Amino acid sequence: MIKSNFKKDKIFFLFIGIWILISTLVVFIIEIIYIKARDQYIRPTGIDFRYFFGHFSPFIFFTYQSNFMLCVACFLIYRKFSSKIQRLYFAFTSLITITFLVYWALLSWNGKTWQSADTAIKSLITHLINPILGFIGLFLIRKSIIVDKALFLRSAFYVFGYFVFALIIYLLSYGKYQIKTETSTVTIWDGGTIYSFLNFKKPLFYKDGNIGIVVILDIVMFLIALFIPFVCAYFWKWVFRIQMTQEPFFKKKK
Repeated sequence: MIKSNFKKDKIFFLFIGIWILISTLVVFIIEIIYIKARDQYIRPTGIDFRYFFGHFSPFIFFTYQSNFMLCVACFLIYRKFSSKIQRLYFAFTSLITITFLVYWALLSWNGKTWQSADTAIKSLITHLINPILGFIGLFLIRKSIIVDKALFLRSAFYVFGYFVFALIIYLLSYGKYQIKTETSTVTIWDGGTIYSFLNFKKPLFYKDGNIGIVVILDIVMFLIALFIPFVCAYFWKWVFRIQMTQEPFFKKKK
């Protein structure tokens, strides 16, 4: 552990911790205050989970969870530069990498996000600026951090658990809903969806309704939930040449 070399970088972790806390908290509070009217979250194309959770909804978004976790890790690593906290920082950086990848690969194509300055700024802060600051922080501690496979597995369990939680919300809210349009009333069978690709009736944006394909894609989504944290973790290990112990995933108790 190279504590002497790290002292000059501690101020950076304090800075990004304060920045992520303030910026994410502002966006988070705005999200709570300016929640739309309930009927705007139910459409013929599906039901946004905010229809059920209202002002509590921002707490459920993986985006805010990963941003706040990174913020906590920054303050912890500034306060105490221990191997345990470095590993925690690595895990949280891997999680916010998922936020970064999923948003820019699957969700950023929504044109409505970029139609107004406020939504564009919110997206850039939580999905681009904060993750990049986290990546820079990981670069600074790359020579002293040591990770193991169990750390990767715990990150995977968190993401998998999030998908299970999304499935529970969907199943508990699944039912028949009537939506009034300007010309008629539309009836749909659906459940609350946190992210558009996490609609378990239309997984990964599949809309043709073939039950076999839907089931397969649902299974694929859960496999991705386990797989992508490992990909992100191994990516940073490889890019920054981070040390890794050869211990197995599960240690045998003596």
